[in-house]
Amino acid sequence: MKPTSLAIDSAGQPLVPSSLRACFNLALRELFIADAHFGKDAVFRAPGIPVPVGSTAENLLPIDHLIAGFEPVMLMFLCDLLHARESISTLTLGALHA
Repeated sequence: MKPTSLAIDSAGQPLVPSSLRACFNLALRELFIADAHFGKDAVFRAPGIPVPVGSTAENLLPIDHLIAGFEPVMLMFLCDLLHARESISTLTLGALHA
């Protein structure tokens, strides 16, 4: 995925929308990510619902691809960075830090 994708004009800004819930501003080289919901698996495990570990890593993979493709100078998360308060776990924060 490279910035040569189709850009649309929004209030004078050239934006490249992505199916990965993201949008890249070609002029400012900013990448916007919407509704990441990191730590969703931790929220379900907190009350004892057995779900596999790893949804945060799965959510980070497309973002890694977006960063590699567009090479932004700034990354911004729009709404719902974490899924819920229970998302603040050692595993989730460790994955985000890495």
